Amino acid sequence: MRVYHDVAINIVHQTLRVTSADGKETFVINHAACAYAGVFEHCTPLRISLERGGTTRALDAAGGTIFINPTKHTQTLSNSSTQLPPHGISMTISTKNNTYITVNGQIDGLVR
Repeated sequence: MRVYHDVAINIVHQTLRVTSADGKETFVINHAACAYAGVFEHCTPLRISLERGGTTRALDAAGGTIFINPTKHTQTLSNSSTQLPPHGISMTISTKNNTYITVNGQIDGLVR
């Protein structure tokens, strides 16, 4: 299991990018199906990839869910005790190779 601390979480032109602190690896959600569930944006990842060493490798998403709190206030997910801070994100994705990617934190940047 690899654990990455102090990652950068950015949304760039509707692409979610999670970059390691050393900048050597970036997990990318290139395409997702999203809708609002209350105040949260709820997304299902459809196309994901990993950028490492100057190359991009597509990953086969098996499933997953992403919740984004776009508000300026802490919000609680319905039917859960999980709270997301302002501009917070909670994400769990699995690949067909049984790799699990979990991200919890706050979005650092947004470029439209």
